[in-house]
Amino acid sequence: MCVCVGVTTFQALGAAPPRIILGPENQNVKIGSTLTLECEADGNPLPHIWWKKDGLPVNETSQVFFTDDAIELTIDHVEVSDSGTYVCVAENELGIAEVEAEVVVINVGPPRFLFEPYDLDAIEGTTVEMPCKAENDDILQAASQHWVCASTGVTMCNASDFARARFSAPYSTNARCTLSTQ
Repeated sequence: MCVCVGVTTFQALGAAPPRIILGPENQNVKIGSTLTLECEADGNPLPHIWWKKDGLPVNETSQVFFTDDAIELTIDHVEVSDSGTYVCVAENELGIAEVEAEVVVINVGPPRFLFEPYDLDAIEGTTVEMPCKAENDDILQAASQHWVCASTGVTMCNASDFARARFSAPYSTNARCTLSTQ
């Protein structure tokens, strides 16, 4: 009696190894902000996506989470220790594709005035322009700047361009320019 055994390998039509079509980008982020890295891949079968940081798998925590398909990696309230090389890994049974991005967390410290406010005299009912500008406002992108009436504590205006604040002064008052990071 003769028994013949044969082994056949087959590949489904259209099968393809993973290919990253949108990879994460290098980022400089301010300490305390939110970091989001994106990665999309195609292949057949559809690849599984996961993430590494400095060569080790990234795990979900209370501050680190993924979308259901791991296309996005988000870290809330980033710390200096979140700096490093992040790698998006896409894999299926036909192969692996990887793309990396460098993340640098910047500790900018408290905001400082570049132009400090100064005393002004104005005619009642006129509009005055009071300069108030933060140092490194290109880094302090999430900074808040506003003028507050010192006697009442009421916000008189917000300055979104970090350069000047304008408001009508119908009475004598003291104002304070406040800079804060979020």
